[in-house]
Amino acid sequence: MIDLLDFQKKFILTHLHKGDTAVDFTMGNGHDTEFLSKTVGEKGRLYAFDVQQQALESTARRLEASGCPKNYTLIHDSHHN
Repeated sequence: MIDLLDFQKKFILTHLHKGDTAVDFTMGNGHDTEFLSKTVGEKGRLYAFDVQQQALESTARRLEASGCPKNYTLIHDSHHN
């Protein structure tokens, strides 16, 4: 059976590199946000959105605890705006 999350990450890694800019439109608890932050690295930039304040707080804790570079902006808003 194919692990779709693993497949998606492999696909992303063929297109997203150190120094790039990435956007996470639904950060949730920050698992994908962490992956994207580490993928674009210190010279890259990441913007992550969520409509729930709790998602920002949870994601901020995860990014700090996992040693992500300070390359991210967490935005409490809908990506529609």
